[in-house]
Amino acid sequence: EVIGRNNSVTGNQILGSSTMTAGIIFNDSSNSVCSGNVIDGFLTSSSGVGIHIISDDAALCEGVAVVGNAVRFSVGGAGRGIWLQSNNASGSVNYSVVSGNAVYGTSATGSRGLAISQDAGTAARCSFIGNAVYNVDNGIAIGQAGIQLIQGFNNFASINVSNGGGIPV
Repeated sequence: EVIGRNNSVTGNQILGSSTMTAGIIFNDSSNSVCSGNVIDGFLTSSSGVGIHIISDDAALCEGVAVVGNAVRFSVGGAGRGIWLQSNNASGSVNYSVVSGNAVYGTSATGSRGLAISQDAGTAARCSFIGNAVYNVDNGIAIGQAGIQLIQGFNNFASINVSNGGGIPV
């Protein structure tokens, strides 16, 4: 778990398992970069996450760039590939960018390729551009049942979502 401002997690290979909760977590880490990493497997339940950008206390997690990563779900994985989550009334994941990533699911029910949710606080002015999402139940999940609608402008462009074929190696 990465905490604090101006961090970089780049070029790592994480060989996870179906019991690892998350591959990479940026918690309250504004102005940080997550790039060129490979996450190969994580928790198979709906709480599993490949890359999790979260603001879960009064600190901010704004301006995070998640670029050029590969995220592979564990077999049967129903979690989220890349998730931006504001989870505190004073928190925010605003101004973050998710671009050029590839997310490979296993067609499990409930799996989400890219997700953004505002459980509390704000999740606005984020961009999801040029990502590829394969073999997931929901390519792009905006919000969750029982939470506030996402406020402000969020840009979703040039995202390829496919359910065909197997998992590229």
